[in-house]
Amino acid sequence: MTKLRSISIWILWLFLPVQILAQERNIAITPLLAEQENVPKELYATLQQKLLQVATNNGYGAYSQDFILTAQVSVLEKEAIPTVPPQIKLQLEVTFYVINRPEQIIVAEKSVIINGMGKSENRAYTEAFKQLNPRKPEIRSFMANAREKIVEYYIDRTPALIAKAESLAKRGDSQGALIVLSAIPESVSEYPYVCELMSQLYLKALDEDCAIVLQKAKRELAVKNYDEALDLLVTIDPSSTHFTTAGQMIDSIRQSISAEEQQRHEEELLKRQQEIERAERIRADEVMLKKMQLEASYKYAEAKVRQKELETAWLLQLLRESLNQ
Repeated sequence: MTKLRSISIWILWLFLPVQILAQERNIAITPLLAEQENVPKELYATLQQKLLQVATNNGYGAYSQDFILTAQVSVLEKEAIPTVPPQIKLQLEVTFYVINRPEQIIVAEKSVIINGMGKSENRAYTEAFKQLNPRKPEIRSFMANAREKIVEYYIDRTPALIAKAESLAKRGDSQGALIVLSAIPESVSEYPYVCELMSQLYLKALDEDCAIVLQKAKRELAVKNYDEALDLLVTIDPSSTHFTTAGQMIDSIRQSISAEEQQRHEEELLKRQQEIERAERIRADEVMLKKMQLEASYKYAEAKVRQKELETAWLLQLLRESLNQ
């Protein structure tokens, strides 16, 4: 993997994250596109969509803090064709990069030459971008090569990541530990242990979150804000150790409110009862229980990653650090 070069995509002030759908467990990459001098602003969305397609159509999924897929567009030729009406002809070089964010290195790169012609410059760009087919052998090969490098990276780092997660867990940061573990792919030999640890940490983190909700509900109940208390209590997950307490509080509220008010909350209470029945069925099947807990732990970790990104704006920080290099 070559050291991250000074490429113009870093000399810009805004990255635009693109959400991608899960295709394969835990081989994750985040498509990011910077503003670019050589691409009309009206066509950023088109190029973002192409990055999304390159990722999803080549088997990548989830949301990664560590690996980024981006692209840089260069204009090789631009010519006005004296037809009636006049046409603009473009030849573009689109270079795709997969970048390891923590280590600031390029994992893989691939340049593709595309051509477009139209009545306007924007139309010529649009026609050119249509040639960026994510299923082309050259792009598939590029993404497959990146996948191998990403897997190698995690195979080397998994023991250190597990140690970091265990350290965070000991300090009471179950959320942080889950985020660290959720990046480890299935292909590493330690993955069974990772799964078990994630399930344990998920239940602990869930309990911590539910305890906070329960305390808020108790405060609302103390001042007889029954609606607010119910709205909080019905969100307590059946897997939490606080679920029984939440149920007792809900029963207490039912005895304190009128039949009309109970009717108003009927849909929420019915949904909660359905969750109880579903949880009981899952508990009867230990294999299914473990699977559901693991799936929930991944969803929980992904949600926390997105939340942390919004809170800390690490994308902008990444850009600033790159500008200072």
